[in-house]
Amino acid sequence: MNEIKILYFASLREQRGLSSESIKTECRTALELWKSISLEHKLEMNLEILKVAANDEYVDFNYHLKNGDQIVFIPPVAGG
Repeated sequence: MNEIKILYFASLREQRGLSSESIKTECRTALELWKSISLEHKLEMNLEILKVAANDEYVDFNYHLKNGDQIVFIPPVAGG
């Protein structure tokens, strides 16, 4: 079991009601983690436009989670 810190930005932060949380998880990949938390917390985001970063570097959703990772799910952000 890994302890992971998750950061939420923009619309995901609004949906979750938190900017970050630490969880213990059996998930092995970033994709499994996203599926787990999005189902549990009813987060709505199309996976095709969502980005993920691990420890301050962009990764793909096949990234293998390690204990102590910081994971950020990054929705598209509109600017002006």
